[in-house]
Amino acid sequence: MPIALYSFREFVFDYETLKMNGLLRNILGGQPLFLVLTAVAVVLGYLLGSLNFALILSRFYFHDDVRAHGSGNAGYTNMRRVYGAKIARLVLAGDFLKNVFAVSLSTLLFGYVVGTLTGCACVLGHCFPCFFSFRGGKGIAALAGMVLVLDPVLFLVLLLIFLLVLFASRYLSLASVMAGLLYPVLLRTVFNYLHMTALPALFLGGTEGVTYEVVPMLNGAVTTITDSSISLHLAMLPGSCLLVSILIAILLLARHWGNLKRILDGKEDRFFFKKKAAAPAVSSDLSLPADRNSAVQRDRQDEQDENDA
Repeated sequence: MPIALYSFREFVFDYETLKMNGLLRNILGGQPLFLVLTAVAVVLGYLLGSLNFALILSRFYFHDDVRAHGSGNAGYTNMRRVYGAKIARLVLAGDFLKNVFAVSLSTLLFGYVVGTLTGCACVLGHCFPCFFSFRGGKGIAALAGMVLVLDPVLFLVLLLIFLLVLFASRYLSLASVMAGLLYPVLLRTVFNYLHMTALPALFLGGTEGVTYEVVPMLNGAVTTITDSSISLHLAMLPGSCLLVSILIAILLLARHWGNLKRILDGKEDRFFFKKKAAAPAVSSDLSLPADRNSAVQRDRQDEQDENDA
């Protein structure tokens, strides 16, 4: 008996089908239980996003609050400035992976639309964490985790844009804002191209005389078209997902507004992959708690140096 091989075409087809529909949609459909579970997923996404790793790690390792130093932001850049690159990389990984987990689980169970809503809730939780007086980070790492799961091709495009702007300007905030603003602009184009042009071509590769048509999604569920030789799952980007991406872009712009003003005034710090040789605010081995008074004194000295410059 011949063994049927699982082709790449079949893998992409099944992956897109599962991503767009989720496991529970086919089981529960439009039942009230499905809507309740959807709301629970979004709320849990916000709570997971509220686990701000900059605040957690600064308190756990240094018995301190990173918001008391530097720019006052609970994110990667300020952690790097205050405590060093080693702990900042842990913050970046944690904030990125928490949304990867939240969106992956939500998309697997409920589909693309609910995954998008859960990812947005996680970004909101990161920016306004309920566990830390609603003062969090700026959402870039959390957004990156969301885009990676939902739209891997778009993630690579935005990452390339982010790196190009960063290398050209050396402003991490400017690169973040550019990627965030281009997210809704490119989302619809990339999504519709993949599902209406690239994927049908992939599914139809090697077949002749097969016709297909584009069928928009109905409430986030993909319509299946069955042909005698091939089945296609085609969809256009739901309007709700585009609206969410626009709201996220506006949120990121608002969170970085102060950085943009400092760039225009020439006061924004430039980003360098190799940190300048300066005395770190804390021990680099993360074994000793930071001295809060000395850290505050260094912050004041840095401000004085900037004023003198």
